[in-house]
Amino acid sequence: MEKRTEIAQLKNSTLSIVLIVVNILLSIILSTTFNKNNELAQEMILFPIAASTTILLGAYALTYRGKAHRWAIWLFVIALIISVAYIALLWYATGLAAAFKN
Repeated sequence: MEKRTEIAQLKNSTLSIVLIVVNILLSIILSTTFNKNNELAQEMILFPIAASTTILLGAYALTYRGKAHRWAIWLFVIALIISVAYIALLWYATGLAAAFKN
């Protein structure tokens, strides 16, 4: 009985990883279909990728427990740091652009 539970958990974990990769690929496709003529769209092209990666890795890292899934926690922390830095950079660039408009 315990072996079945372990196998089912491994199967669910593998399926979750595949779904995360597919969702990230779909967000990459979404980000490349933005209107290139819009100035705001050019700045925000990486936002769907950063947001989806952070949210999905966070859900995976906080859902599955154990030593085998410790790498997911590290990837989540790295993705979170990159996402926060990207949002801060966009916020700074927007503020700087507003200052030069005057």
